[in-house]
Amino acid sequence: MHRALGNLGVLWDEVRSTIIGFTYRDDLSGHLYIDPTFEKLQKEFENVLKKTIRIQSASADRTMFTVSAEAPGVPVEFYLYDASVSELSPLGSIAPQLAGQATGRVSSFAFEARDGLDILPEIKNKGANGHVPKIVILTVRKEQRIIEQAFALGADAYVTKPF
Repeated sequence: MHRALGNLGVLWDEVRSTIIGFTYRDDLSGHLYIDPTFEKLQKEFENVLKKTIRIQSASADRTMFTVSAEAPGVPVEFYLYDASVSELSPLGSIAPQLAGQATGRVSSFAFEARDGLDILPEIKNKGANGHVPKIVILTVRKEQRIIEQAFALGADAYVTKPF
């Protein structure tokens, strides 16, 4: 259903041989549907569930859909939608052991015209309410000295983007 094109992907309907939408991945990720059926369902489910919706799969006749729903601070949940009876049924959660518990939030941000290593100590030393956030450096820089410097400045993880 998905063909990657760099940071943009195409959501492809194999049965109808048409594009139904696009995926995007930058700092955040999501689905943007251009097919009227998928677009309508996404909006309806987002209004009902108050979460970000991704239609993961559909039956050939488009009567059954699997849907994921996610929101900050809670594990991703999965649903089955039966269009023939307009029924949305829960299937499960990606982390059922965390049901009812708040989870951490991921904050992604960039500082214009500044190196991430320059701001790392500022972020690490200014944790809200004494809480020191976990810092993951996501970068194209692969030099060993830069990686070592990042950890010395307080990075918890260092991930290089594959370009």
